[in-house]
Amino acid sequence: FNPLELRHLRYIDIEGNRMLSWEDVIQNAQVEPGMLMSEVYPDSIEKMLMHSPLIRSVEVEKHFPSSVSIVLEESKPVASTFDAGKATVYSERGRVLPFSTSTAIRLPVVDSESSDEIKSICRFLSAMQKFDPRQYALVSQVGWSKENLAFEVFFRDAEFHVLYPQTGW
Repeated sequence: FNPLELRHLRYIDIEGNRMLSWEDVIQNAQVEPGMLMSEVYPDSIEKMLMHSPLIRSVEVEKHFPSSVSIVLEESKPVASTFDAGKATVYSERGRVLPFSTSTAIRLPVVDSESSDEIKSICRFLSAMQKFDPRQYALVSQVGWSKENLAFEVFFRDAEFHVLYPQTGW
């Protein structure tokens, strides 16, 4: 008999959630106050939370004697597609986010139907947003040029487009 196995989870500290409520995080993590600490596995909680398209990254730690901390970085919308009047918003990882059409129209439009190309374009746009937010703000449309093996970027109020290599731009 090990009395430490009878410890129960009493506190769950969550940081970084703006769009997701405390309840949303707890439900997605499948943890709740009162469960045995011996049944709380940080790596499992991280995997469960990463299934949500609204979460970009997560770190989970157990703390003695009876608490867990969850630090989130939520996904940001970086691109959108439009098909027959329906808007779809994508995260940095190319995952669909539950955002409105009003959000979609403010984002660069992806010209692709391939999910792999959309993911690649979203990663590219995320990097651009991180390293040069002013340039990202001017992007109106992005596609993948198979002929040039490059991202084809169109800018607002410009009559030309720019090809960015797949890496090292």
